[in-house]
Amino acid sequence: METDLGNSDYSDKWDFNHSDEFYALKGVEILDMFDRKIILSHTGVWCVIANKKLFSAHQNTNVIPFFPFLELGCENFISIVKKKLESKNMSAEIAYSFPLKYIISAALGMQSDYWVKLSISWLNCFTFDSEISDLLSYVMSSKWLSQSTRHLAKKMFFRFNKHS
Repeated sequence: METDLGNSDYSDKWDFNHSDEFYALKGVEILDMFDRKIILSHTGVWCVIANKKLFSAHQNTNVIPFFPFLELGCENFISIVKKKLESKNMSAEIAYSFPLKYIISAALGMQSDYWVKLSISWLNCFTFDSEISDLLSYVMSSKWLSQSTRHLAKKMFFRFNKHS
C-alpha cells in the first residue's frame, strides 16, 4: 500500500483518520533514519514513511522504501528496534514481528547488485527454507550481478544446504 500524505504534518501524531486507507491507523514511531520513519500501527502493521508517502510491509506491496534499513545489518537493526520499543514501554519481542524475511526476499529479487549483496548478509538471521534457497539459486545464476555477489550467494546456498 502506498498513499500520498500530501502536505500533512505527520511528525508528531500518527492519526491518519482523514483517509479511508488509514482507517484508524494510529501508531508508534519506532525508527527515524535515512529520511524515513518506521512506524508500527496499532493493528500491528509495520510501515515506513518516505517522501510523504506511507508504505506498509504486506505481501504484494512496494517494500523498496524499507531497503535503506538493510544498511544497518540484521543484528544492529533488531537491537535498535528492540531498544526503541523498550523506550516506549513496549515488549522488545515485538521486534521479531517486523517482516524482515519479506523485505529480504524482495531485495534478493531486485536488479541491483548493492541491495542483493546487502540482503544476502542478512540471511544469517533466518531459518532457511525453499523460498530463500530458490532466491539464492536465482542470484547465483544472474550474470548481471557481480562475481563477488554471486559467490557470496553460492557460499550461503551451500551453507544452507549442508545444514538442511
